[in-house]
Amino acid sequence: MTAGPQNETPRPERLRRLDRIFPQVPIYFVTACTFGRKALLARREVHEAYIRFIYRGEEHGAYVGSYVLMPDHLHFGS
Repeated sequence: MTAGPQNETPRPERLRRLDRIFPQVPIYFVTACTFGRKALLARREVHEAYIRFIYRGEEHGAYVGSYVLMPDHLHFGS
């Protein structure tokens, strides 16, 4: 067995490559929907506000790497 991220948990030999695949900082993939799936997000002012949120996220420890903004939901990864 080899140690996992930050030497926390030993990994079986078959899982040792996970240390190279997954960084020590977690990556999240998030989907959020509007209430009632109402098409509220497909507007320029919403997209501009979301971009402002992305740029200020680092101030709060949140990083958005990529996103898809749909009329009634959004996907993003950090």
